[in-house]
Amino acid sequence: MLSEKAEDYSLFAKTGWTRDKNINTGWWTGYIKSKKGIFNFATRLLQDRKNNRADFGNCRKIITKKVFSDLGIID
Repeated sequence: MLSEKAEDYSLFAKTGWTRDKNINTGWWTGYIKSKKGIFNFATRLLQDRKNNRADFGNCRKIITKKVFSDLGIID
């Protein structure tokens, strides 16, 4: 699925989330097409529900896009 389109990249991805034994597991997987090429990714985060954070759901995307930026895949 096309998740995001910008001037210099297109991002195709799908999120997922499950809860097991009081642990949240969230993931974001897909690929990004940029002027530098096509890059596959899979990000998985774990969170103890005792330390629940409201932003946990968005963290998958924020962290992944930060890595893309740090690697020079996107600006």
